[in-house]
Amino acid sequence: MVITDGEFRRSLWHLDFMWEFNGVGHEKTKDGIPFHAEPALIDDTFLIGKVSVDKHPFVEHFKFVKQFEDKNTVARQTIPAPAQFLLMIAPEILNL
Repeated sequence: MVITDGEFRRSLWHLDFMWEFNGVGHEKTKDGIPFHAEPALIDDTFLIGKVSVDKHPFVEHFKFVKQFEDKNTVARQTIPAPAQFLLMIAPEILNL
């Protein structure tokens, strides 16, 4: 059996992760991102410097869930793939 916090601490599972890195900026979008023919009014995310991390809150989120593990359960957490991280904050690197 697998346990997770269900991502209740997050507003957007992948962007909340990215926003916690140094060098990643975000601001309210003006036009939105197309999603099923409607503009999703989420923050635009972009590079503002060298990407690094001092202390990421997702580590504490995982520790919280991990404390409930036992011989029948394993704690899991979802984080975005490195390629998605690049696509969101630096699409020009991928020539998109």
